Amino acid sequence: MYTHVIHAVETDEPCPTIESHPNQTESEINYCHVIEESMTANLTIDYGQPPPPPECDVEVEPPCTAEYIWDEHGMFPTDIQFLHTSNLTADPGLDAYFTTLSVHGWAGCAAPRACVNCENTAIIVDPAYAVHDVCKEHQRSLRPGQLDFDTFKCQTSDQCILSSGRCNGIANCDDGSDEVGCETSWGLPAVLHAEVCREPFVADIQYQCDDGTCTHIEGRCNGVPNCADGSDETGCASGTSGLTVEATTGLPVSIEVPALHSQVFNDRSYTFDSFGGLSGMTFIKMSNEDKHTRHSHVQMKLRLPHPLTVYVVKLTDNQLPWLQEEGWAVSSLEGVSYHGVRSTRHKEWSGVLEDDFYGPGVVYEKTFPAGTVEMRGNNGGDGSYLMFLGSPLSLP
Repeated sequence: MYTHVIHAVETDEPCPTIESHPNQTESEINYCHVIEESMTANLTIDYGQPPPPPECDVEVEPPCTAEYIWDEHGMFPTDIQFLHTSNLTADPGLDAYFTTLSVHGWAGCAAPRACVNCENTAIIVDPAYAVHDVCKEHQRSLRPGQLDFDTFKCQTSDQCILSSGRCNGIANCDDGSDEVGCETSWGLPAVLHAEVCREPFVADIQYQCDDGTCTHIEGRCNGVPNCADGSDETGCASGTSGLTVEATTGLPVSIEVPALHSQVFNDRSYTFDSFGGLSGMTFIKMSNEDKHTRHSHVQMKLRLPHPLTVYVVKLTDNQLPWLQEEGWAVSSLEGVSYHGVRSTRHKEWSGVLEDDFYGPGVVYEKTFPAGTVEMRGNNGGDGSYLMFLGSPLSLP
């Protein structure tokens, strides 16, 4: 109709009507709904090239890992250490209140709060899981052989499996690496992956291989070579050589193999009468005053050079609830016995000093991989617990 109107205006010819041109009009009415040109020709959307997926440079460590504990509990910042030391120098009387800095720069008056894993964070092993897949984008940050809460990345090829398939008795990875290092004395699968060395290097977190590369500290002497040159599995002594300890109170602490009648604490006159089943073990000789650290805070840090079994001897009725909470087992070993005069004010005033006898008590045990072990507090009481260490390869 529009075309005919324009033609009629330009030529003065009448428009065709149903009376003048019945066949033409009927044909055009029947065909008017047909569209011969594309209505989407100018609606094509060009999305361009999608950008590459972003790379996350910062990985947040889950709680209670070696990285997390170092970041939170490693040491006071240098400027705070300097200020704290200056205050102690200005007022010497402060050193009587557990204010002395430890050798690693921690003040006993502010013992770190112990890191406790949340409930239901343990990886559940699925014995029916039997599959693998090409690693997805969100799994690219994992290194070969690395396990996190969700994923295990196979050591070769670009395969990933769910973490529930690690050590489930089925070789899900084509190279079988998900079933390597499953049997350990500390009950968790061995660390398998290498890591990029931290700058600066931190021995509480990583072990540096002879070739200059690094692996996680828990990879040291775990039965699986994590270093390309295998140096993480060399020099793995069966004893406790290389062990270091730190009392967060700053009070004296030492590592000894004690003899009968030797001193039990640095600040008490108690002496050993028997070592029971712990004879020949390495002993952590600390101060009895360390016991005032609360259950919820760290009393002692043990830095293990390789997997070791730690024994806690509880000699009094003072309860240590964290032993059960953190999976310590009651050992069949007989505990130790000692005696001595407990110097208290009322005894000194009375003028009657009598020997007190302790032991053998109850022995708890737990095996740990290499790395920092935080021992929680005694919460006061009549006496602190005692600590012995031995190799899981030569248990008594």
